[in-house]
Amino acid sequence: MSSPQPISVPVLAAPVLSVPAESTRDRLAAHDGAMQAEAAHLGHPLERMMQPGALRRISVDPSAVDVTFFWERSGKLVCAEAGSPVRKATPGDVVRSLSVGGTCSPVNRVVATKLAGLLKSALPSADALIKPTLMASLRMIRFATGATASSRLVVLTDALANKFYLPTSTRPAILTSWVKAFGLSVSPTDPAHTMAILLAKVWDSPLITNDLTGTGAENPWRAALKSEETAESAFVYGGAGDQSTQFGAATAISEAWGAIERVDPLLRHRCVVAGSVTRIRAVRRHGVTIIADAITAPRVKEGGIMVTAADHVGYGKTALELLAYTADQTGISMVLAESTAKSYSGVTKRGGFTALVDSLNNKYDLMVSAEPFLAAARKIHPGRWGAPSLPETERIVRDVPLHVMLAGA
Repeated sequence: MSSPQPISVPVLAAPVLSVPAESTRDRLAAHDGAMQAEAAHLGHPLERMMQPGALRRISVDPSAVDVTFFWERSGKLVCAEAGSPVRKATPGDVVRSLSVGGTCSPVNRVVATKLAGLLKSALPSADALIKPTLMASLRMIRFATGATASSRLVVLTDALANKFYLPTSTRPAILTSWVKAFGLSVSPTDPAHTMAILLAKVWDSPLITNDLTGTGAENPWRAALKSEETAESAFVYGGAGDQSTQFGAATAISEAWGAIERVDPLLRHRCVVAGSVTRIRAVRRHGVTIIADAITAPRVKEGGIMVTAADHVGYGKTALELLAYTADQTGISMVLAESTAKSYSGVTKRGGFTALVDSLNNKYDLMVSAEPFLAAARKIHPGRWGAPSLPETERIVRDVPLHVMLAGA
């Protein structure tokens, strides 16, 4: 039986690694500026990402007709749903919009901050039975405004900026900029109708990715929504365990949203500029491994990675076995092996290694990035071993005499 031939990294086919001299911030500013200039040339907002620009639970209508919108009118907070008259916003409106089945959508972050202030001002005079509900809603707003994404509280201008590029001369933090850019008009009797149209544009996507059909390990949308549900269970109380749960959920949502961005057919090109995605070119197959050259500076390490092409939203998973300089020091090559992990894509059903082989045969580049940890956040209990505290009758206690306790003190 002959011994296997060693894997050699090719030298002649290796391109010179493209490492820009300017900072990442400058490159992103230049990329975003070019997209905004293109939007100005077209005369309308340019799609920034093909997937939805905000989280949405499947119980919420994608037309946003049941969303409660909050904004300021003459310095006072008001709210309404599409088709409903405008009313003065009350703490009860905020609580109801954040409850199960509801969605709260302040038009910008200033209004979101004032919603928290509205709940906080109602606490001193609140009934003892109502105060826990107000505190839970207040914690939910604080969590949602600090998290990368939320389905309970969707800041409208932020969600629009996630989904679209505005023309260069407009300000994305002002709602009227988006209304004018889309050529909409605001009815004085039903302004929430226009806001619902804008939010529906954020949630609209030709790619059916915002579903709950897979497991959390395969679907970043599901992982983010499940993590948010875990955080909601920790809003009632403000103990150390609940705060730790909220922190873990925020971290999990950030990880899932990062995966969503890196596999988006439009946004992944911005991720290449940012460095979170590496463009590669497969050059040779060696059994169950593929030798590929890094076209842009890689920010991945040995282990699981995501592989995707520029023509679909799904990704496949494969393993990066070796990352090293080529023999002539002109570039970096990768040795990629087949992985048995499932593909997230429900559109193409292509696994990572299959995509590598296809790119090698048909001569096109792929994009790779670090495999995300998509497990949903878990409830953290403040017990000694991280488990729920035992009832007092079942706890093991030491009956120490008083004089012994005083001597130890």
